[in-house]
Amino acid sequence: MKRSAFLKVLGSTSAAALTGCTTTAPSSGAGAAWPPVPYQTVRAFVYDCEAEHNNMGFWHKDGAMHSGVLNAPGTALSATQVKRLLATANTPAPLDHYKPCYVPHHAFVFYDAADKPVATLEVCFMCRRHTATPAGTPEHIDYGALWSLLHELKVPAERGQNYYRELYRKAQGQA
Repeated sequence: MKRSAFLKVLGSTSAAALTGCTTTAPSSGAGAAWPPVPYQTVRAFVYDCEAEHNNMGFWHKDGAMHSGVLNAPGTALSATQVKRLLATANTPAPLDHYKPCYVPHHAFVFYDAADKPVATLEVCFMCRRHTATPAGTPEHIDYGALWSLLHELKVPAERGQNYYRELYRKAQGQA
C-alpha cells in the first residue's frame, strides 16, 4: 500500500507518527477506545529496527513495512488476545521505568476487512514507550502485559538491541 493511501486511511493526525514522532497522545477521556477505526484482524510483528538507516519505526516512508521484519506476515492474535491487547492499550498504567531511547522492535498492526493496515501500536520494551497510530492511547500502559502476550504468541521478545540484530543477521544468512 502506498504511503499516501495509508495516511488517508489513518487520517492526517497520524502522519506525524509515521514520519518519526515517538510520543503518544493521552486518551481522550473516560470510555475512549483505541483504535478509533474499524478493524478485522490483528497481527504481531518483531523487527530489527536498525536494519534500515534513518527509519526506526515500523512503517517505511513509502508505506511499506520496515525491511527488518522477521516474522512476515505477522502472528495473528485470537479474539481473546485482541481483547487483552486492547484492554492494555486503553488502560493507563503508572510509569514503572523510563529511558529516552525509543528503539522499537515490536508492532501490533490492525487490518481492515480488505487486509489493509488501519492502526499500529509500536512498542519499545527497553525504554517502555510506545507509538500509537492513530494516536489515542494513554502515555503509559502495562508493558508487562504486552511482553507476556508476545511470549504467548511465540513472537521473539528479549531485552537488548543485539538480540534483534542477531536474529536479523541469521535470517539474512549472515550469521
